[in-house]
Amino acid sequence: MPPVKKQVVNYKFDNDERHFMDLYDTENSTRKAIVLIIHGGAWRTGDKSVFAGIGSKIASKLGSKYIVVIPNYTLSLQPNPQQHPIHVNDCLSSLEFLLDSSQYASYGINDNTLVYLIGHSAGAFTCFWMLMQQSMLLHRVKGILGVSGIYDLVKLVTDYPSYKDFIIQAFGSNPQQWLQASIPHNISSLLHPNTPLSISIKSQTRFLLAHSPDDELLCDNKTTRPMVECLKELGVNVRHDTTSLCGGHDESVAHEKFAKLICRFVSDDEWDAD
Repeated sequence: MPPVKKQVVNYKFDNDERHFMDLYDTENSTRKAIVLIIHGGAWRTGDKSVFAGIGSKIASKLGSKYIVVIPNYTLSLQPNPQQHPIHVNDCLSSLEFLLDSSQYASYGINDNTLVYLIGHSAGAFTCFWMLMQQSMLLHRVKGILGVSGIYDLVKLVTDYPSYKDFIIQAFGSNPQQWLQASIPHNISSLLHPNTPLSISIKSQTRFLLAHSPDDELLCDNKTTRPMVECLKELGVNVRHDTTSLCGGHDESVAHEKFAKLICRFVSDDEWDAD
């Protein structure tokens, strides 16, 4: 296997460190898919470096038909935090940069290149919003993998009152804003059973929501499982995995099992036959 190459690219053509992304691949090739991995951190901490080792491993395992992308994005930092949907918009911009036809030759991308969205914690929330907010990407998105994700902001604050401060920092103080931003509140309109778009997503897009049984910050029964049930009720092709990962909330995505889960998810040709 050729060695993995890393490129650092500014996706907004500025000098803001929050607008850089790491690209990992092995050699120039026509890309079957982009694997975009979004870090968590409650919208106020973290950066792309947390997945540096994972990115290289995934690119090596998947081979030259795939390019692994790990973006930074704007965080909601005091004293004047920028708020939702800034995080989503930045991650969309990183993807739009690669999907601009003027960039195709540089990265081996073409009109048939697919996209897998992978997100941890707050990053899982962003993955769903990317799907819901930008219709031009819908035909590209082959799968979403959420790991120990945050999906329902209102339920999160109810179940974990101490988390209210970072929700306010990233979404404002009005609970109605939390409801409007929550994935379950929005996803049903996208997946209305009578639309061609809904039929396309249900037949072509795979969803895997995973959770480490050792997670000390978020409980599967309070976060991931309700989202799985929501998607099932909407007729979505979703799987729920509580066995593939191990370790605490942050440790679980630093473990090699996380890289293996991503590779299985992306390369599982049998999924669509189930």
